[in-house]
Order: sequence, then C-alpha cells, then structure tokens
Amino acid sequence: AKMAAAAAISAKKAEATCREMLAVRFSIEARARALAAEKEAAAAKKKAESTARGLLSMRITFDAKAKAKASEKKAESTRRGLLATRLELETMQRELAAAVAARLEAEKKAEAARRGLLETRLVIEAYERAQAILKLKAEKEGKQRALFAARLDME
Repeated sequence: AKMAAAAAISAKKAEATCREMLAVRFSIEARARALAAEKEAAAAKKKAESTARGLLSMRITFDAKAKAKASEKKAESTRRGLLATRLELETMQRELAAAVAARLEAEKKAEAARRGLLETRLVIEAYERAQAILKLKAEKEGKQRALFAARLDME
C-alpha cells in the first residue's frame, strides 16, 4: 500500500511536471506566435508606410502632371491670343497702308485739279487779255475809220 501510495504520489508529481512542461511549451509557443505576429505587424506597417509613400509620390506626380497640363493649356491659349493680336496688327497695318495710299492718291488728284484750275484761270485771263486787245484794236480801227470817213467827207 505504501508503494501504491508512493506510486500514486509519484504519478501525481509526474503529471504535475508534465502539466508544467506543457504549460512552459504552450507559453513558448504563445511567445513565438506573439513574436511572429509582431514581426508580421511590423512588416505590414512597413508595407503600409511604403504604400503610403508610393501613393503620395503618385499623387505628387499626378499633381505635377496636372499642373504641367494646365500650364501647357495656358501657354497654348496665350500663343493663340498672341497670334490673334499679330493678325489684328497686320490687318491694321494693311488698312493704314491703304488709307495712306488713298490719301496720297487724293492729294495727287487735288494737286492735278489745282493745276487744272490754275491752267484754266490762265487760259481765261489770256482770253480776256486777247478780248481786251481785240476790243482796243477794234476801237482804234473804229477811230481810224471815223477819221478816214471824216477826211473823205472833208474832201
């Protein structure tokens, strides 16, 4: 009976030791799982940070591309505006050149008309002088005829 009691005590001790060993083993496994989970969490955190940096980089790139595109549109709009202004200036220059040519032509015509009027006035004056000369000649001839007639009458 003593041996049975000693065997029972020994079995209980062995069982307790076995439970302790199992507890230590479960504790080690739990620590290993916790460590693995921590490593996975750290890796996931690094991956998330990397993804966040990648997304931020993509956003910055996208923003830069959008700004560049807006800048290109603005430059194109400005270029079109400058082209339209240049065309307007060229049109104005052509209109100004046409107006200057028309003014010069009008001045030439006015000068020609002035010369024509001057020539006409000179012709009229020459005609009037000729008329006056003819009139004087006619008066002179009339006086001479009258004298001649008076002489004839006297004779």
